[in-house]
Amino acid sequence: MIQKSTSVKTLYQSSTRNRRGFTLVEVVTSIAILSMMLVALLMIQSRHMRQIKQASQIIVATELTDRLLGKWFAENEPLFDSAVLGNRRSGTFANNHDYAWRLYVKPVSTERLGARVLVLETFNVNDETNKPVVTIELLGSLTPDRAKQ
Repeated sequence: MIQKSTSVKTLYQSSTRNRRGFTLVEVVTSIAILSMMLVALLMIQSRHMRQIKQASQIIVATELTDRLLGKWFAENEPLFDSAVLGNRRSGTFANNHDYAWRLYVKPVSTERLGARVLVLETFNVNDETNKPVVTIELLGSLTPDRAKQ
């Protein structure tokens, strides 16, 4: 009787030692884990690509806006004069037609102080949301005859 139990134990040990493959549960579990890792990597890559695109748009819009403001200030444009505002409400950039700008007076009550807040927005014309990529607020004094009124 002791020999029979020993032989069964020996048979079990030899069958487990000679096993060379994976069980179905192990294969399915490993495929599920790999699939989840792949989906996570694809989501990260997609988000990263969107962030790169957004960052490059911000860089281009900032450079264009900086050049525009530099040109206006170099030409001593009276930006805060109502007549100039009437002529310069919006436009496109000569060297990049994918971006446009708009200039408007921010509706705050600073005129009693002799000041005005202008908002310059640069946006991508190909973006359906029409949200500005760069926004700059300029605080300036009114022209002398306008401030006296």
